Parts: sequence; C-alpha cells; structure tokens
Amino acid sequence: MHRPAAAALLAGAVFVAPAQADLFEWFDRQFEENPSEPVIERLEARPWSPSIVDGQAIDSDLEPASGEQHCNRFLASCREDGAAKKKSQSAKLSGVQEEPKRPPLLQDGLTELRRSSAGVIGHRKLQTYLDSILQRVLAQSPITAAPVRIKLTGGRSPGDAKAFHDGYVGIPLGALQKAESEDEIAFLLAHEAAHVILNHHDSDWLANTNKQLTSASEIALSGMVQISDALSRYGGDSKDLKEVQMIAWVAGQVTLFVTDDALRPSWGREQEVEADRLGLDLALKAGYSHLGAFDFLERMATYEESSPSGGDPANERRRQKLQERMDAAKAEGDFGEAFTGAFEGAFIEIQSIVSSMRESHPDTRERLDSLIEYYEELWEEELEYVEPDASAWTPVRNHSSSKDLFRRYSSAWEASNAIGDERIDDAARLISSAIGEQTRYQAYPRYIFSQVRLNQGRTNKQRQNLDLGMRYKEPNLVIYREAIAFDYGKGKIKSGDRLVEKAWSLFGRPPELYPYQIYIAVRKDDRAKATRLNAECRLIFRDQSRLCSEALNGHPPWVPLEEQSGMDILKSFN
Repeated sequence: MHRPAAAALLAGAVFVAPAQADLFEWFDRQFEENPSEPVIERLEARPWSPSIVDGQAIDSDLEPASGEQHCNRFLASCREDGAAKKKSQSAKLSGVQEEPKRPPLLQDGLTELRRSSAGVIGHRKLQTYLDSILQRVLAQSPITAAPVRIKLTGGRSPGDAKAFHDGYVGIPLGALQKAESEDEIAFLLAHEAAHVILNHHDSDWLANTNKQLTSASEIALSGMVQISDALSRYGGDSKDLKEVQMIAWVAGQVTLFVTDDALRPSWGREQEVEADRLGLDLALKAGYSHLGAFDFLERMATYEESSPSGGDPANERRRQKLQERMDAAKAEGDFGEAFTGAFEGAFIEIQSIVSSMRESHPDTRERLDSLIEYYEELWEEELEYVEPDASAWTPVRNHSSSKDLFRRYSSAWEASNAIGDERIDDAARLISSAIGEQTRYQAYPRYIFSQVRLNQGRTNKQRQNLDLGMRYKEPNLVIYREAIAFDYGKGKIKSGDRLVEKAWSLFGRPPELYPYQIYIAVRKDDRAKATRLNAECRLIFRDQSRLCSEALNGHPPWVPLEEQSGMDILKSFN
C-alpha cells in the first residue's frame, strides 16, 4: 500500500467525497495569484449554504430556529426533532433499550472553543461592539445569511482567531488589546467571516487535515531522532538506546493524534490568501481603511517573530532551560538526568512539530505582501483614501471594564510564562493580580491559578480554583478535566463520576472523557457499554485509543501511563 494512504488508514482519517455543487463553485473561483477582479465581485448573489462538511449531513426535515446552528448529525449539540424525542420517551416508557447515540465526528464551534484552555469570555461591551462591526461587514457580502457568530476568547496571540464550519468564530482578547483602530478589528472579523462565507471547511479542508494526520510516522520518527541524538552525545549503551527509541515511538503515537486540534481549522496558503482578499473587500465596501488590514497583519507578523524560530514562546523557554540541564548532566556524567532530559526534549520537539503542522496561518509576511499587491492592483485607483479611525474603538477600549479585563489577562498570560520559567513566586504574584470582580470565575485565570497552587504543593487551593472556574457561565473542559483527575486522584470516586457525567453532557461526548466513561462502566460491571465505548474511541479518536484500551483493562485514567516503566509500555502494545 502507498505509504501516505497506509498512514491515513492508520490514523483513522475521515474522508468525505466532495458535493458536486461545491466543486462547480470552487472551479468558478479557483485561486489566482494575480486576479483580474476582486474576490467579492466573483461571488454569486445567493443565500449561504452549509459547506461540504455540513451539507451532506444535515437532516432535511429539520429547519434551524433563528440563531440556532444547522442540525448536523456530525455535531454533538444537534437538537433532536419532535419525532426523535417522542420515540425516546416511548422507549423509556416501554422499557425498550434505546439505540446508543452515535458519537460526533465533528464538534460544533462553540464546544470546540470551550474545550480550549483559553476559554470563552463574556464581556457585554466588547461583545456588542464586535457584533456591530461584524454586521456592518457581513452586509457587504453577496452571499447572505452566513451564520457567523463571534465569541471572545482568552487567547493571547492575534493568530489564535479561529473560524469553525458552523459559523462560530473565536476572537482572542490579545488581538483586541493590541488593535489601534476599528479598521484593524474590522479586517480581522471580515477575514474570519470570509472562511465561513467561502465554505473553506470543505473537501480541501478535510484533505489538508488528512495530510496532517498522514505525517504521524514522520513526527514519531522525529522524536526518536531527538532522543537518539541526545543519547549518542551523552552516553548510553545499545540496549539503552534501543529501548529509549522504542519508548519514543510509543510516546509519539500516544501524543500525535491530538483530536483537540486535528479537526480544527487548518488552512492552506490558497484559502488563507483568499480569506484575506475577501476580508479586505468586505472591509473596504463597508467603508473601512485598507491600512487597517495592513496594520493588523504587520502586528501579527511582529508578534510571531518575537519568539525564536517563530515557535511557541513557552516551548522556546522550555528548550533553553532543558539545554542548561542537559549540559550540566553531560559535565557531571549523570546518565539518568541525560535520559530524562532526552525524553523530555523529544516531547518538546514532537509538540513543536504538531503545532507547526496544525498552524492555521501560513507566513504572515507573505500574506501581507500579497494583500498589498492585491489592493494596489484592484482597489487603489477605485476608492478614495480613508484614514484608519479609532474614534469608536477608543472609548470601548478605554472603558473601565475593558481596561480591567485587558490588565488582568495580561497578568494571567505573564503568570503562565513564569510557570514555564519555573518562577513560581512571580507566577503567584502575577496570577493574584489577574483575579478581580469580572475574572473571578473565568476559566483561563482560574486554570493558571490552579497550576500555580499545584506547583506550590497547595493542592487544597488548587482544587478550590478549579471549583471556582466551574462556576463560570461559559463552561470549560480543561477546568473539568483537571477537577476530575484531582477528585479521582484523592479517592473521591463519586465526586469524580458526577463531574465526568456532567462534562460528558456539557461538551458533547468529548474524546478526552471516553477513558473515564469506559472505566466507570467497567467498575459498574457494564461490560457491553464499556466495550462499545472502547470501539468508538479506537475507531474515531485515535489519540485516546491507548487510554481507552487501558481503561477497558481496568487501568484508572487519572493515573499517568508514564508512571509505568518503559518495558511495561512496550508490553502493553504487544
């Protein structure tokens, strides 16, 4: 079998055949390096229709209510129709066992945003302001009724903005904090809306996702190379080297198929540039300055370039501190420390490669240059010059509640950096200043606070912060996962079970909780349910398959598998 095809099958990749109408529309607007007319003028005036991801899965007899998402069998949050509800109630009354729910292959966008550690933020003034800009740019689109809905998130990077197949868009607070004009914000919103309008979650998006998944073996190999290289420098006999190589491969397989990221937006260069162009078209038609787009991309490029190698700043700091440890181990001849450092280094490299594979945006400088050329060729002679305008944005940004939110999240972001640098006292001071009236229950500050308490060994305070985070109106899966593991780890089985069931419902059967549900079923001697859930897990959520299998064999999911020896890990795969 051809290697990429074999790898795709190994990864359990999901291929969806393109719909004919989608293909015709794609050929009509196929990507051009030097287009002769703006993207907006090539779009047919029509109502928006779901992308290929949604289009072949929508239940034709269901019409979404105003403001609701299209009902899609791939979505965990898809509502039941009246007939299905009656059938369910009838089955319960008659005592007939219901057919198990089909696991979702794609989560809805809101659930995906709630699964991120950054979390969803509720802020009325900023939300109202963003919604008003969004409606202004959407009104310019020939494709009408696109169900674009904005959610503010605790993300720090401008590149953390995400558009999902059902129209949900996550806008990171960090992007707003740095914006100098409404024109910048308008371009950001128009760009993300363009992904939805243009149905970028189509066969191309799925194909790109599958290509990422087929690279699994290469990433695992990279981990082995990192460890092998380290051990060849720092010592170790052939037996040690062989075992560590195998452990790296196993660890790579466990780490690679990250469902949390695998089906999130991952655009190719053509899609990103097309969204830039339509985003600019929409912003210009709405009366915004072209300089807003250029300023936003310039700011984004500068942010990305501020971290070495354009990578994750946290990973870069971890590399630096790890290198210091490895150098000290080499000087002292401490093979045990070198082994540990090599293993940790492999994980950092794997994480970095996965991050680069899943990066939503190609080179931002290239995008900026391309967009400037596009504007100069097609728009510069057509429109009057418009200066960027901050008159509406300034009072919103400088409002006491907005300034307070920006300040407190800045402290939380810096606290996260301090934890990565092992400056726990600094982290404690910073995260304390991140907590205020409006952030008291918000997920990201509470999660960081819990990690500070964990590093301080104050586990009672760690759990208290998680409990406060679970009170927020926007639920967050990371908070729930930490609390679940904490309660189980402390022997609070009933409390852990309750949290698992609550999170299972809140977040639409998330992959991360399959091992817990399997373990609960095994404990309750419901082998049929445990086996069914394990089959679903192994088939659909490859990143969780080993944990699910271990749970089926009675291994508690909250006990890290890494606590087993290297050979125990290998034996579990035989």
